[in-house]
This record gives sequence, C-alpha cells and structure tokens, in this order.
Amino acid sequence: MFKSIKSKILALLLLAVMVLIATNLIAVVAARRDQAEQLRIALQDSALANSKMVDERIRRHIDRLSVLANTATVKGDDKNAAQAYLLAELNRDLNQEGYYFDLISLADLDGTAFAVDGSRVDASDRAYFQAVLNGQDIVVSEPIISRSGGKISVAIGMAVKRDGRLFRVLIGLMSLERLSDEVAAMRHGENGRAYIIDANGTCIAHPDKELLGVDFSKTGGPVTQQMADMIKTMIIDKAGVAEYGFMGVNSILNYQPIPSTGWILAVVADRNEVFAAVDNLTRQLTAIIVITTLLLLILGWYFTSKTVQPISDLITATSRVAQGDLDTEIVVDTGDEIGYLARSFDQMRQDTKELVNNIAVAGNRVSDIAKALAVKADQTAAAVQNAGIPVSGAGKAGTGPGGGEAGAVSFRTEHDRQGIDNVVNTMREIERSANQVTASLNTLNQAIDDVGQFVEAINAIAGQTNKLALDAAVEATRAGEAGKGFTVVADEVRNLAESSAESAAEISRLISRIVSEVKQQSAAVVVSEDGKKKMPRNERMMQHVNQSLAAIIGLVQDLSEKAKDVAVAAEQVGRAGQDVDDAGNNSRS
Repeated sequence: MFKSIKSKILALLLLAVMVLIATNLIAVVAARRDQAEQLRIALQDSALANSKMVDERIRRHIDRLSVLANTATVKGDDKNAAQAYLLAELNRDLNQEGYYFDLISLADLDGTAFAVDGSRVDASDRAYFQAVLNGQDIVVSEPIISRSGGKISVAIGMAVKRDGRLFRVLIGLMSLERLSDEVAAMRHGENGRAYIIDANGTCIAHPDKELLGVDFSKTGGPVTQQMADMIKTMIIDKAGVAEYGFMGVNSILNYQPIPSTGWILAVVADRNEVFAAVDNLTRQLTAIIVITTLLLLILGWYFTSKTVQPISDLITATSRVAQGDLDTEIVVDTGDEIGYLARSFDQMRQDTKELVNNIAVAGNRVSDIAKALAVKADQTAAAVQNAGIPVSGAGKAGTGPGGGEAGAVSFRTEHDRQGIDNVVNTMREIERSANQVTASLNTLNQAIDDVGQFVEAINAIAGQTNKLALDAAVEATRAGEAGKGFTVVADEVRNLAESSAESAAEISRLISRIVSEVKQQSAAVVVSEDGKKKMPRNERMMQHVNQSLAAIIGLVQDLSEKAKDVAVAAEQVGRAGQDVDDAGNNSRS
C-alpha cells in the first residue's frame, strides 16, 4: 500500500483534506458551544427579568386590592355605593399598561357577588372564596372561567375586615388573556415564546390562548410525554434549563419562579432559529470542504499523473535496457529534475552501448591474437622437437665402441674421425636449430608484447567500464524507485568489467611466466652456441642442451595451452558484446 508516488501524493492530499475537515469541525463545534452558552445566558437573563416584572405587577394588583379593602366605602354598610366605587376604580385603571383586572367585585359572606353589568353571581363554591372564609387573608385561585364575563381568569380573593372580623370578600378577576398578551412579548427571537404555569402545571399565560387552562403536566393534545415530564421537573426545581419538543419545534427554555403567586415563567427559544447562523455556517463549510476536496483530488490526480508518467516511461525504458536493449531511447521532455535524470540515464545508455561495442571489438582482436600466439607456440614446439633428434644422435656418436688391436688404431681413428664429423655435423645442426629457436623465440617475444598491449587496452576499457557502472549506480540510487531497472544494467556492466579485468590479469600472469621461461631458454641457446667452441665438453654440453630443449618443449606446450585459454576468454568477451548487439538489433526490429 502506498508504494507508488501517485498514491503517496494522493494520500498526502487526503490527509490535508482530513486536517481541513477536522479544523472546520472543531470550529463548528466551538461556534455551537459558544452559541449555546450565549443562548443559556440570554434565556436566563430574560426569564429572571420577566419573572421579576410579572411578580412586581401581580404584587401591585394585590396591593391595589389591599388598599381598596381598607377604604371606608368598601367597609361601609351601603353595598351599592361600595360596588359603584369599585367599578369606578376599575374603569380608571383599566387602560393602564400592565393592568390585569377586568372585574373587581364585592361578595357577601354567603357568596353573593355583583357582576360587571350589576347582576348577581354566586361565588360561594369557589375554592378561593372558601379559603378566605377559612381564615386566609389573600388567596390566588387556579385558572377559572369567570361567571360574569365567561373568560378564563385568575381570581384574587382578599378578606375585608371590620372591627377585626371578616365582613366581606373583595374579589379581583385577572384576565389571563391580558396577561398572555404581555407574556407573548417576552419571547426570545422571532419563533420563540414565553408562558406561565401555576404550581400544578396548569397554563396561566401563553401566546396560544387556546392552551390557557391546559394542564401541561398531563399528556394529551399538544402535550407530549417529554413535555409532561419536563413540566413536572419544572414544578419541583422551580428554576433551571430544559430542552423538549413542542408541536414539531425543538425548544430550549429557561424557567424562573414568580414568588408572589408560586407560578413559574418559562422563556423559550427555537433551537433551529437560534442555531440557524451556525447551521448555515456548517452547511457552507461542508459545501466548501466538498468542493475543495473534489478540486484537490482532481488537481492532485492530474498533476501527479503528469509528474509520474515521465517516471513510468523512464522505468519502462530502463527495464528494457536492463534486458539488454541498449537501442531504446529514453525520451522525457520535462524540464525538471525528472527530465534531467532521464537525460542522464540516456547518456549513460549511449556510453554503455559504445563501451560494450568497444569491448566486443577488443575481445575479437584479443581472440585473434591469442589464436596466432597459439600457432606460434605450436611452431616453436615443433622446432624444438626437431632439434632434439640430432642432439640425441650426437650423444650416441660420441660414445661408439672400438675394434680389435690389429685394426683398432685404424678403426678407432676412422671411428673417431667419423665421430668428430658427426659431432661437427651435429653441432652445425644444433647451430641451425638454435638459430631457428632463437628466431622463434624472438617472434614469440614480439607476439607476447602485442598481447601485453591489448591486455593494457582491456584493463583500460575495464576500468572505464567500472567507472561508468559506478556512475550509473549513483544515478540510479538518486532516482529511487524509478532507477531500479537501470541499477540492474549498472550491475551487469560492472560484472562484465570485473570479468574482463580478471581475464586480463590472468593473461598478464601467463605472459610473465612465458617471458621468464623464454629468457631461460634463450640462455640455454647461448650455452648451446658456446658448446661449438668448447668441443672437449661436447657430450656434457649436448646433454645439457638436450635437457634445456626438453624444458623448452614443455614450456611452449604450456604456453600453447595458456594461449588457448586466452582465446576462449576473449571469445567469451566477444560473444557477450555480440549478444548485446543482437539484443539491440532485435529490439529495433
């Protein structure tokens, strides 16, 4: 995995995209967290401020009833005058902002009260009225339907005492619709809302007046189980933060108590509205990330393909060169480092091809010279063998037997004369043979010198080849994966250079040995020529000459074998060069 350059570059691009996604995700999460904290603070501040305002207004209403309950008119015996007074006070304050009463009535202890239109209504069965009769001075009722006006209201019952005893009950009916209108303005945002519930969970005020008097602590209608559970928690905790779904809207609220009545005010925000900016930012960032990712991948694919394709072409070309095809041109037109590397490889290919051709030519020449050297060695060996025959005869002639005494002198004289003639003839033969051996050895020395020159040429070529191979290895190492194929070519060329150097060294050792032996045999020839002048020691010298020539024969034969080995090595070098040429010709065809 991730072995190719393209995959590595694309992996880096994907990593950059992942970092971009992570960075934007962190930014979005941080923005949401900050927005949520700001919302929490805003809802809490709003709920605290509005609950305090509602509490103050309800206290003013209670205080207003307390003032009226302590007036002489209300405490007087004339009920009609008292009711007229209360109606006048109601009309005077009715249009004031934050005034919730729509009826102020005075009831006798039997529960009889006057309606707005002057008709009588019975309040004796109302729980708040009974609570006042039972000794409470001020009682706030649950939501009720007014019997005088038919509206949902909350009654505040206050004891009217005269001489310390309960005389009448002053009743103020607060319109929950008016309270709802005022609470509706407490909403947070365009889609937010505010509402009030009493200590039992019954809705006291709500922008949707259809919900007034609905028990939010019980499921049914718009009240879900989640909302009912939340209302129960609100009743217990009195203050806090909650989230719930109501009529398809995800809501976040902060609730605070209204101490004067035990009610709870909740200020609600629409989550979707509050986080609309963050959600919009999230969508924008998502779109930007998607577009950026696609652009990066497309551009990355394009540029990596454009960058990697020359490397692939270079790998293909070097692989063919590694297989022996030195005629394949490496063509990369880019002006960057890859193009420079390709041109360097192509120049190396051309140099290697020329070097291989030179090695092949030199190998053929060495092979020809080695063959000629082998022929000369065979001729020298034959000449030495021919020279050995008269030497043996001369040795035998110097040791012939004698006759009887009568003809011994004549026979011995004649025999000695013949022996001397034979020795003289033998020495002449030896002289001629020695001259031939000397000439052959001179020719052999000249051939050896020629071989030495070619050995030096091979050593020079091998050294240059090894240098080029090292340069190729260095360039291939710089190329990394792309130069792996040409590394094989460099190794093969270096091995060829080392093999050529070893063959040349072996030839040099053979030549040194042959030269040493030839010098010894030249000295032996000189001794043979000196033997002509020292005839008294002819027999011993002849034996020495015979032994020396026998040694020459062995050395020349050894030289012949070594020359053949040189020829074989040269042919191998020639065939190696020819194989490379054939491979190049085959690739061209």
